[in-house]
Amino acid sequence: MNYYTWQQSKIAVRGREFTIATKPGLPDTVMAERLLADAIDVEPGERVVDLRCGTGLVGVALLARGADVTLYDDNIVAVEATKRTLAANRTAGVIPARFWRESTEGVGVDARQKHSGMTVSPSYDVAIINAPKGREVGHRLIRSAIGALKAGGRLYIGGANRGGVKSLIDDASDLIGSMNVVKIKAAHRVAVGVRGESIGLSDDPDFTEHTITVRDQTWRYAACPGVFAWDRLDDGSRALIETMQLKPTDSVLDLGCGSGLVGLVAATLADRVVSVDASALAVEATRRTYEINRVLKAEVLFSDCASAVFDRAFDTVVTNPPFHQGVGTDYAVARQFVIDAARVLKPGGTLWLVANRFLRYERELADRFADVRMAYEDNRFRVLMAIKG
Repeated sequence: MNYYTWQQSKIAVRGREFTIATKPGLPDTVMAERLLADAIDVEPGERVVDLRCGTGLVGVALLARGADVTLYDDNIVAVEATKRTLAANRTAGVIPARFWRESTEGVGVDARQKHSGMTVSPSYDVAIINAPKGREVGHRLIRSAIGALKAGGRLYIGGANRGGVKSLIDDASDLIGSMNVVKIKAAHRVAVGVRGESIGLSDDPDFTEHTITVRDQTWRYAACPGVFAWDRLDDGSRALIETMQLKPTDSVLDLGCGSGLVGLVAATLADRVVSVDASALAVEATRRTYEINRVLKAEVLFSDCASAVFDRAFDTVVTNPPFHQGVGTDYAVARQFVIDAARVLKPGGTLWLVANRFLRYERELADRFADVRMAYEDNRFRVLMAIKG
């Protein structure tokens, strides 16, 4: 199946069938979404905010029951999935919902509400969290959800047991009070709690600045929970940064930019850098990293793999491809990184790719590049250099 090909599936919720849009690269949260959609009770006209909308199944199910729904997701692939799901269910009376504002100026529901903390007023009757990977990220979403709820509003949390939903429910209990499990099925669960009249939420750290030393130089970068290796330089990226060789005239694509560290170093070695990521948090982190370091020859874009720059050509692509989508292991995005890198590189252009030793990219690289070499190897990582014919 082509990575960029969308498919439709039918899902039944409370005896009503809905169509959802899916594709490779979208975290598989359908079971959790289905359980949430089935468990949540809403009255017509109630205001609902879903902080991790995924395919949009919960949104369309609640819209069909007459709720006023606002939808968010950090991942632009999920945002696109939800838009397509809404469009596919228009005959069921679904109305348009609101999304992240997609802009390199920042991301949020509008220009005043940047994504940091997903600032929303405490006016919602229901807030929903589909448990993310990472307890710190989940805790951040809980705080945003509680801050969005009016007194007496209900917080629903659902997800897979192996994905940490039990811990997330416990964390919510510490802040909102009792969280009661209302649905359990197929190693997933949903719990609900009610916001009281007065809940004190102390300031929660958002983006923070960090300092690391690599390539015999000290660098500053910005990041927050939810961005890959947000509080450190991971060993794979360190190997990539130390190994990659760039020319002063190179145009560079930083594919899957994370906090922007690889792109930051590349920007000091090359002529210009374009950094792309599917995560709104990563895009904002990289933008801030460049701003902190006064990098002027860099651009940051939202992109599903390299799709946002298919109309451009680069001398070099640098990447540390992800092989997890949500809780599970998924190589679809990593493989597409290789395919897209070959597509956007100029003839004779070079791909620098770092990977865990157990990940084998040789076949994908050999199929698309004229020359593939091992540039660096240790007991955990390999940096591969591939030259386009």
